[in-house]
Amino acid sequence: MDENLLFSSGIAGFEIAYGTTNKEMIRKNIKKKAKQKYHTRQKLDSLHEKRTIEKELNSFSDYWDN
Repeated sequence: MDENLLFSSGIAGFEIAYGTTNKEMIRKNIKKKAKQKYHTRQKLDSLHEKRTIEKELNSFSDYWDN
């Protein structure tokens, strides 16, 4: 009887750990992290573009000032 109880509790633990609700939470977290990573990448790209434009404009301005 003890072996049966251990086996059934092991299955229950496996179902809790890898059940559909847990899979849904994992998927939601993955989507959330992917979205955050995408937005972070967009912000970094826009900052890089802004710096590049400012650098080009400053060098262009310096050229005409001389």
